[in-house]
Amino acid sequence: MPEDVFKEDKTERATGKKRQNVREQGNVVMSMEVNTLAVILFTSLILYAFGSYILNNFLNVYKTSFALASTFRVTPLNIPKLCFEYIIYTSLILAPVLFFVLFFGITTSLLQIGWLWTFKPLRPKWNKIKPDIKKLNIFKAEKLMMLLVDLAKLAVIAPIAFYTVKGELHNIIPFVDKPIFYTWVFVMKLGFKVVLRVCIVFIFIAAADYVWKWWKHEEDIKMTKEEVKQERKDLEGDPKIKSWQKRQRFEMFRRFMMAKVPEADVVITNPTLFAVAVKYDELRMHAPQVIAKGMRKVAERIKEIAREHDIPIVENKPLAQALYHDVDVGQEIPASFYKAVAEVLAYVFKLKNKKVRV
Repeated sequence: MPEDVFKEDKTERATGKKRQNVREQGNVVMSMEVNTLAVILFTSLILYAFGSYILNNFLNVYKTSFALASTFRVTPLNIPKLCFEYIIYTSLILAPVLFFVLFFGITTSLLQIGWLWTFKPLRPKWNKIKPDIKKLNIFKAEKLMMLLVDLAKLAVIAPIAFYTVKGELHNIIPFVDKPIFYTWVFVMKLGFKVVLRVCIVFIFIAAADYVWKWWKHEEDIKMTKEEVKQERKDLEGDPKIKSWQKRQRFEMFRRFMMAKVPEADVVITNPTLFAVAVKYDELRMHAPQVIAKGMRKVAERIKEIAREHDIPIVENKPLAQALYHDVDVGQEIPASFYKAVAEVLAYVFKLKNKKVRV
């Protein structure tokens, strides 16, 4: 039985984390048809704008070459130098066109995929060196779509180019007896007309190809419900681990809190449910501070430590309950509790022959 029977269908849209991962792998939506369209169209515009400049410079090079041919002796020694000079001249003449071709190619790619710098797609995939013949499928949807796009381009470009050139052939007759410059201009204009007409139709082909690539990309990166659940668990943390971490944090906090109990001036109790340890240093504090609190077992432990260190334990049910619910550990008591706590501290400090001002 095929393994696919046991696989869960990928029905969920890719999460942000999954999209970022596949992007880092170089798996992005990019249509080469869009790049081709932009390069052809803008290169044609550049050639149309710089056509006279290019032609004049080439004519000057040829004129110079023919002028030197009668006076300059060509030998095997100076042929490399001449070739190098002609390459330099040709490069300088074509430099504007080449620059804009490169610029538009890079710009179109950036507009499609944004800034992405990765070498992962270049890494060799050893499992593809010896593919499983049984799993090869030459009728994949992606390959079929590529074939259809190529056929559509051929079906569109060929008739447009043919009928455009055919309709302009009668106009070339007047240029037979004229200098080559006029013929060149005519050919440039005719070529630009062909390219422009082709590009108008090519826009729809490029748009269709991009939509197809986007849809195929979205389908390829879809996730199963189990993958989404697992990713959420990885991001938020395993509940068991989170629970263990919470217990550990609470235990560390409890130990820290218990270590502070010996510094308390008084422990106010419920007496069995709550216990709140209060400290007041009039030189360092603006108001008394709760340094430890707890209920049930923690309250019992606070009272045990208080007894071990001869810290007074005062029973005041309403005050103990209010301090436990309204004041956090390490926080000074609110003004609403000043009077009640002051009475307790006054009683405690009286026992210790101290004075208190709250």
